[in-house]
Amino acid sequence: MHKKANKIYNFLKRNRRFNKAFQATYWHNIISPNKSRKDKAYALLHNVIFTQAQPKLDKIKVYLEGVYRDPTALKSFKGFCKYHNLKSDASYLELFKQMQGKKGLGPKTTALFIKNIIQLHAHAGNEEIKFWRDVPPVLINDEVFLPVDAVIKDVFPRIDRHRNTFKSINKFLQAEDEWKNNLIWDDLWFWGFITQKGSKSPRKLVFNESKYWLQPHSKKDSKTISLIKKRGNEFIGLLKSK
Repeated sequence: MHKKANKIYNFLKRNRRFNKAFQATYWHNIISPNKSRKDKAYALLHNVIFTQAQPKLDKIKVYLEGVYRDPTALKSFKGFCKYHNLKSDASYLELFKQMQGKKGLGPKTTALFIKNIIQLHAHAGNEEIKFWRDVPPVLINDEVFLPVDAVIKDVFPRIDRHRNTFKSINKFLQAEDEWKNNLIWDDLWFWGFITQKGSKSPRKLVFNESKYWLQPHSKKDSKTISLIKKRGNEFIGLLKSK
């Protein structure tokens, strides 16, 4: 077992409530202004796609228009699978493989959308923004990928110096059954984002209160910030440990 990875995984498990609260506010801000299931699903899909640093607008337009104009694609999970030429009971792995090949998407964007779908519909207290009633649980033989962006590409080599790509990081995380749950590893982005300063790798490790404060989805009360700073410094200590 990789000792540092195990320590980080246990830290993420203990501190899930922080990113859960952050994500819940994000979902509400993006989805709640919309009334229909179709428009709620489109709002999330649109927002996820435009997290890309340099989205290819012409290619993305074709995909978004096709999904939106289809009469059933955004009304249910089954309909979304069928739009991607899959059976209605397709696995998340099958959906990932089919979706990430669409022009303008790619593995990171696809992984990010799928993990949002799973987490949003599993999250208690989101009933008014849940738009699909048929989102399945993650089965033990299924596979959900970690959305690997610039933040995680900077964090992960501090855990294992050989892992700095989408493929290599996800392969590493699938190696141990005890910490295979990428819905927990997804919190790595939250803690990595608020403990990095600078834009060139390797970035400086320090609790970056400015990045936390300027996020529209973060809780701004002094007690929460103080506690997150404490946990953030603990996270930095784990990254620096041997």
